[in-house]
Amino acid sequence: MNKLLPALTTLLLLAACGGRKPAEHAMSSMKPYEVLVVGDSADAIADCLGRPCRELPQGEPMYDVVSISPKDFRGSYRLARTVVIYTKGTRHDWDIKDNVYTRPQRVVYANKDNILIAEAFIEQFEHQQAVKQLRRKHNPKAGALVKKMFGEDIRIPADMKASKQGKDFLWLSDNGTLATKNLVVMRLRGQCPYYHLGDFLGPAFKAFPEVLQRVDSCLGANIRGEADDMRMRMNASTVMTRQDKMLDLHFHGLWEMENDIMGGPFFARLTNRRDGTMLVELAFVYAPGQKKRNLIRQLEAVVYDY
Repeated sequence: MNKLLPALTTLLLLAACGGRKPAEHAMSSMKPYEVLVVGDSADAIADCLGRPCRELPQGEPMYDVVSISPKDFRGSYRLARTVVIYTKGTRHDWDIKDNVYTRPQRVVYANKDNILIAEAFIEQFEHQQAVKQLRRKHNPKAGALVKKMFGEDIRIPADMKASKQGKDFLWLSDNGTLATKNLVVMRLRGQCPYYHLGDFLGPAFKAFPEVLQRVDSCLGANIRGEADDMRMRMNASTVMTRQDKMLDLHFHGLWEMENDIMGGPFFARLTNRRDGTMLVELAFVYAPGQKKRNLIRQLEAVVYDY
């Protein structure tokens, strides 16, 4: 991984539960970010959950939705990992139950007037499952390297075994064949100024030009393509940002390889540290022609391990 990780250079049923309690050993079916919607005859909930992800370069839905009628909600359908059951009522009439028919499972009772409220609990559930998976299966050796270089405890996915080190810089990757997941950890001198923007607004480079340009510079110095003039950078026009009450800066957008066609989605968190430095955790995906939503959300469990 002298200039670029090799692969990145070339590509850069279980029986139904009959009782009310979940079966002791029945595992939920369906993949992460797949949602079974029951009784949504007007597709109001399905359309909301299936809207495009704004963080991705091509059209992918927030969730993969399967819709069925209430009479069909039996047998293997009850083993779905995430279920939304349409209920009549006002925006205040919603509920959430876990492990009703199997485990892990979240069942949300909602209608078209409160699905955005309920969606937050679906997102929470999916994130919790990703974090649990990471805690069960991670790479202790890579985690120890992060601890040694930056003094931070970060669980690294088990398949991230390739690495490149630089001054105050570490790049970890799974070296995937068709798609690669990557995590960059870097330390920058100085502190991020307070500039509260609320939720994602942009372009971020207008609010935090110096900080983001320094992140960009560090990426370009350490992640290069086959030629010296090919360097990784953030696409400034796509970067959106917010700053929380702890002054952590969160930003996401698209990355690109200068003078090349490589690119993809990224997200990052910048944290002010007590020693007068900033720690940046930046995750990015390279998956040409492949779906990227689940890959980038798997990496969210690394950066936001809670």
